[in-house]
Amino acid sequence: MAARDPFSDSSDDTGADIVEEAPELVQRLLTPSEVAAVLRVSPMTVYRMVRGGAVRALRVGRQLRIPAEDVTAYIARHTTPIGEQA
Repeated sequence: MAARDPFSDSSDDTGADIVEEAPELVQRLLTPSEVAAVLRVSPMTVYRMVRGGAVRALRVGRQLRIPAEDVTAYIARHTTPIGEQA
């Protein structure tokens, strides 16, 4: 069976098969409010983090979405073991 091109432009494609055939294209995208809840900061702080380049974001229409892996990486970069100075 030949592999289907997930980027082909077919009119009956709903996108669901892309998720099944190319899972690496799909990642969890969080809203600024969801990131704010995880980090226990205000959504405005998250917008500042995006503007300052601390985390990447993409626009979907007029809304921002932040890859969950970027939030995880941010936490890892800013974690200091107990007893050490920052």
